Amino acid sequence: MTAAHSGDLAPRSPLESLDRLLHQPVRLRIVWYLYEHGETEFSTLCDDLSLTPGNLRCHTDRLAEADCLIREKTIGENRPRTRYWLTPTGIERFESHQRTLGAIAATRHGRCRSPAVHHQ
Repeated sequence: MTAAHSGDLAPRSPLESLDRLLHQPVRLRIVWYLYEHGETEFSTLCDDLSLTPGNLRCHTDRLAEADCLIREKTIGENRPRTRYWLTPTGIERFESHQRTLGAIAATRHGRCRSPAVHHQ
C-alpha cells in the first residue's frame, strides 16, 4: 500500500496518489465509460471500446474484485446477458483519480523539463 492510501504519510507528489488499478488504460476507459453512460451491457462495452470479450472480462474481473463495479448476469430473450455498472466505491475512486490527474496537470503546466523542440 502506498503512502497515499495508508494514511501514514502525505504523498510527496500527485503522481504517488495515482490509483494504480484505474490508471491502467483499458480499465480507465471501462470505468470512464460506465461513469458517463451508467449501466451498460457486455456487448456494448466490447463494441464501443473496441475490446475483445476476453480482454473486457479480464479487466472487469479486476474491477469487480476491487468493488469498483457490479456485474449482473441474467437470461433475457433466451440468451445470457451481462450488464455492468459502477459501485459507489468505483465512482469515488474514479472521481479521486480525476482530481489527481488534474493536480498533476496543474503542477506541470508551464514547467516542462524536457528539452525544447525547435521548429524550422
